[in-house]
Amino acid sequence: MTETKKSDQPSNVMTRQAALATMLFTSPVIIIFAYLGKFDKSLGAWACAAIVVHSIRAHWSLRTNPWFGLAITAAVVIQLPFAVPVPWSDRYMSMVALLPFALLDYVVVEWCIKLADKIANKQPSPPSA
Repeated sequence: MTETKKSDQPSNVMTRQAALATMLFTSPVIIIFAYLGKFDKSLGAWACAAIVVHSIRAHWSLRTNPWFGLAITAAVVIQLPFAVPVPWSDRYMSMVALLPFALLDYVVVEWCIKLADKIANKQPSPPSA
């Protein structure tokens, strides 16, 4: 019977500490938007940034893949039309109403990362001399 140590398994689970670190790491987004006079758009941009940071943390083992950075950039570019023009401060937009959009945003980011991983694994390795 083989025992696996807790440190041998990858840490893809969002813990309280990881969630707090993600929120603190992405909180300057709110400050930047508030400074620019767009506080009503800051919460949407903060949520999108938190989703990207969580996805990066969950797939950190792919960081050596050259397509990983391109996938994260593509995910952020895809999010821009979603995060910026939406009127996040309207009264009809409750957190429960925004949950499907957040889930869709998460799926898009994950899809970009999975596609990059699939493309990187399809490329033939250079011939060895």
